[in-house]
Amino acid sequence: MTSINHEFETRFKLWLDELDKFINNNITSTEPVFNQAQSRLINAGGKRIRSLLFLISSQADRNREELSNRLIEIAAAIEILHMATLVHDDIADQARLRRGEPSALDEFGSEPALFIGDYFLSKAYHLFFKNLSAESLKFLSSKLPEICAGQMSEFKNRYNYDITVRDYLKQVRRKTGLLFGVASYTGAIEAGFSKASSVHYYRYGLALGMAFQIQDDLLDILGDTETMGKPPLQDIRQGIYTLPVILLLEDNELKVRFIRLIESESYLKILELLENNQYLNQARKIEEQYFKRAAAELDYFVDDPAGDDLEFILNCQNNRRE
Repeated sequence: MTSINHEFETRFKLWLDELDKFINNNITSTEPVFNQAQSRLINAGGKRIRSLLFLISSQADRNREELSNRLIEIAAAIEILHMATLVHDDIADQARLRRGEPSALDEFGSEPALFIGDYFLSKAYHLFFKNLSAESLKFLSSKLPEICAGQMSEFKNRYNYDITVRDYLKQVRRKTGLLFGVASYTGAIEAGFSKASSVHYYRYGLALGMAFQIQDDLLDILGDTETMGKPPLQDIRQGIYTLPVILLLEDNELKVRFIRLIESESYLKILELLENNQYLNQARKIEEQYFKRAAAELDYFVDDPAGDDLEFILNCQNNRRE
């Protein structure tokens, strides 16, 4: 475990323990497969960033010894919603590993995995409707269709050699950024902040989520199975072209070379092509722009108890290596 990960887990240990305890003890079913899948995903790790953004924004950090059940249940719903998207993602991608463990698809098959994802969705919705205010529910329900559209966009753009940077960023905003933003916004609303004030939490979360996804896409290219919990270059192998590749495809000569390498499955040569032409560095610069956008929102949290934790989350993600 890196020092950053250790500091992260130490700082939020109470919240993470309460969150996992609630999910393990209360998200249960008479169908054993659902319980097995839930246990596998929760125990496989993950930082619970989206849930933590909600808890931080809800001002739960004013007294970390007294987290209300309602806040924990909403945070759990956010994590379970995220779990549902992971299961459905793995079906679409035919991914065999998730967080270093066999995916629901690999362990149970495509049809059961589909039902597992739907089960997680139903559990998340139940907790949302039970605990969220009318404003938070309205905001959440307005964004969920966009999140689904982001997933569909990624699927439709597979092996699309003409995908643009604009297409990609819109896709990332919907697929990942929105849930980060929703978690932050609803936390602020549940804390009693006005819509105008809560928008700054939303913008922070949205920008952080986009930086997170661009970073994740870079790690898919540069990481390894041990640190990432999945094989390297998995996106490229599946025809999912992320920011460095899209930047490369803007050069017609390199585009022709890239297509030939894809057809011959010469993935290591593709990596060399990306590195030699500075496209990985260009993607990092765009990633950094989104981290800076999130950091700019921190100016609104100077007198806010959440400010220090939001800055800490931002710095941890900026230095993420897995």
